Amino acid sequence: MAGAPPESSGYQQPSTTMPVTTQLEEMRSNNEKLMGEFDGLKTKVDGLMVENNSLKEENKQLKAENQQLKKQLVVKESPRPELFKGEVDIKWQEGALIPVPCANHSAILLEEKVCIGGGHEGTGTPSYRIDVYDLADNSWNSTPITIPYCNFAMATLNKRLIIAGGQDKRHKVTNMVFSVDGDPKKYTKMITPRSLATAAGHQSTLIITGGEGDRRKKILSTELFDSSTGQWYATDHLPLPHCRLQAVIVNNNLYLLGGTDLSDDYSPTVFTAPLDTLSSHTLKWNSHPDYSICQSAPVSVQDRLFLVVGGTIDIMDHQYIPTRDIRMFDKVSQNWIFVGYLPTARNAAAAVFVGDNTIIVFGGLNDTNDYTSTVWIGSCEP
Repeated sequence: MAGAPPESSGYQQPSTTMPVTTQLEEMRSNNEKLMGEFDGLKTKVDGLMVENNSLKEENKQLKAENQQLKKQLVVKESPRPELFKGEVDIKWQEGALIPVPCANHSAILLEEKVCIGGGHEGTGTPSYRIDVYDLADNSWNSTPITIPYCNFAMATLNKRLIIAGGQDKRHKVTNMVFSVDGDPKKYTKMITPRSLATAAGHQSTLIITGGEGDRRKKILSTELFDSSTGQWYATDHLPLPHCRLQAVIVNNNLYLLGGTDLSDDYSPTVFTAPLDTLSSHTLKWNSHPDYSICQSAPVSVQDRLFLVVGGTIDIMDHQYIPTRDIRMFDKVSQNWIFVGYLPTARNAAAAVFVGDNTIIVFGGLNDTNDYTSTVWIGSCEP
């Protein structure tokens, strides 16, 4: 019948045989049912509107927090040096040869000197010496600094060279820490004896992490030495056990890479930790995108970015080939960007960045896996 309500509405057409009063009562009942359904729908709509407004307010707060975080990032993140806006032309020349070929060592810049040590010598044996390179006249000290331990970690603290841990000639692992100014002097003792560890100094704090104990037991723990109080503090463990990691500090963040893992294989893993918590004697390690090249030497450039120099690439089933690449970590894109080449492939070297545009690479293994004593001095030009 024209104008009749749809069946789904719940409306029932009055019977033509019913009395008029009965029909009116039935129509009133149907109307009340429809009004009840309408009120129920209205309540649901009102609830959805409240939920929507709540989500809008939450979204507004998240946007405000995001803007605040962006402002903080702009404050903390220093501008990239103009030199490394893209690929760099590096003009290389050879420096004075290292007195002893070496690899897996550290290079520590200390005023006008570079100290290298803690690795292996050309015979593949652990080194008990530190050689000192003079930047001003491109020469090496005639007499190395002799250390009673090998496989030690190196860092600077309060403008002094620090040697931490290692093992003696009987393979006994030590917790001794030395301050080196000429002959090494006993400085303090770590909580945990360890060799093949990683060290870094920041302001008044010495950071020690990873490495091995006696019987080559891998160590995860990290400890901090506050030179202002003379106390050691235990803090967060490394996420994974590693040895021989190289440390670099950039934009108040500590990066570790280039070491070996639990199975003594070359590791592409990169660890990072912000250093703004050191005042409370804590350090929190974070996961970080792996770098596909192992055994690279990290270099801090004006404390604003870091480069990785050389390394080795796993082409298949732990078959490694060394590389000439020099790459830069771009924090914004979280990518490794190619910036230049070494003269030849080099693995397990050490490097420092001096002044505004000079990179110096010390030793390492060449493309035939031989220990080298070569020093390369690169002048970087955009």
